[in-house]
Amino acid sequence: MQYRYRYYANGQLHVVMADAAELYRQQVRKQWQAIPGTRYQSKVLDVELNLAESPKDEAVWVSYRLLFVKGTTADEKIQAGKHDWALFLTTDTSLSPARILEVYALRWSIEGIYFKNHGKY
Repeated sequence: MQYRYRYYANGQLHVVMADAAELYRQQVRKQWQAIPGTRYQSKVLDVELNLAESPKDEAVWVSYRLLFVKGTTADEKIQAGKHDWALFLTTDTSLSPARILEVYALRWSIEGIYFKNHGKY
């Protein structure tokens, strides 16, 4: 999946088409920011995704917010490795990193219970 990411550098607009792994390498790595009140670090990128059904169709660009997250889940303060990151996607580009994680945690607790109780977990 190729995302369109726009950013300014040296006063010039740059437009990059890249998948999540490439965006991580180019724009996220070594630019982590702490999420207050958690042991997680994050980097937010606002991107666009073309939802046209085929390359021949007119482009239909929709805005998304990508949240790259890394951190520890154990009580020990062990530094996460460079490959230990997760990616969350939302269409609500106004959400903060903490809120995106909060919504995901709430949703997962509901879905996890559903799948566990229906034998699919």
